[in-house]
Amino acid sequence: MKKLPYAFFLFFLINLLLISIDISLAGSEEPLLVGCHDSDRVLSATEPAQEGPDVEELQERLKELGYYTGSISGVYDYPTQRAVIRFHRDHGMGSSSMVTLETWELLAQNVKAPPTPDKDLKDIDGDMKIVIDKNTSCLTVYLDNKIFKEYPVAIGKNKTPTPVGEFKVVNKSIRGGGALGTRWLGLNVPWGNYGIHGTNKPWSIGRRASAGCIRMFNQHVQELFPLVRIGTPVVVIGDYPPLSKTNLKYGANSQNLIPWQYRLREVGVYWGPADGRFGEMTALAIKYFQLLNSMEPTGEFTDELYKLLEE
Repeated sequence: MKKLPYAFFLFFLINLLLISIDISLAGSEEPLLVGCHDSDRVLSATEPAQEGPDVEELQERLKELGYYTGSISGVYDYPTQRAVIRFHRDHGMGSSSMVTLETWELLAQNVKAPPTPDKDLKDIDGDMKIVIDKNTSCLTVYLDNKIFKEYPVAIGKNKTPTPVGEFKVVNKSIRGGGALGTRWLGLNVPWGNYGIHGTNKPWSIGRRASAGCIRMFNQHVQELFPLVRIGTPVVVIGDYPPLSKTNLKYGANSQNLIPWQYRLREVGVYWGPADGRFGEMTALAIKYFQLLNSMEPTGEFTDELYKLLEE
């Protein structure tokens, strides 16, 4: 690689500072309407039959409790309704096949949140970072780069994975319970509505069970909630997507960009978050790398650039 003049390096740093300011001011947008599909809808006998991930979770839980023996189809069919009726009868709810919030509460009976290390939560001070490891289904809270608390979580199913990358908390809300539990910490994932939240399906903790969000026991997310500030970094690791060359244009938001952002960081030209946003910071990093390698500084991915980054 050729060394560049000091003046260019200074220009690069100034641009990087301006971009950083723009990014720090962004990210307070309202949650998007896609991504997290945990819902409180009522399930009932309909024609055609209702379908969805909530039906899958119902079937899985009823099977665990010995009420359902069929396949996990995600279809609220007659065998599933019969299992619900038997469950309701055994729990004093009559012979209804309708699944309501009360049904989910009964399904969650006797599932207790494990205790977490006893830490003094008063006057918490220091830089906080949250790391979610998909391989261990563990959420770790760091204070000044030291482990402070660890919590078990549920992550996304294989077909609806939790996105990996470097994000931040952009909104918080207190909820009354239900599918999203009692607390919500929204993340700035640019292609969907993802967050850390509680659940009325506590048996799912420790599994790949959600539509992409990170589920916690309600007791645990209630403990975490007041400690987390808007802007707190959240890093999700594990199950990194393979290097892909699709949808990598300026202005695009894509999970496929994240491995390339990590690669640009490894070669020393990128200092932004690996968040899947192809904005000015990523384009500037590409230009810098191209100049260092005697390439035309387009700020765009090219076959030559891919080849160099893959080495």
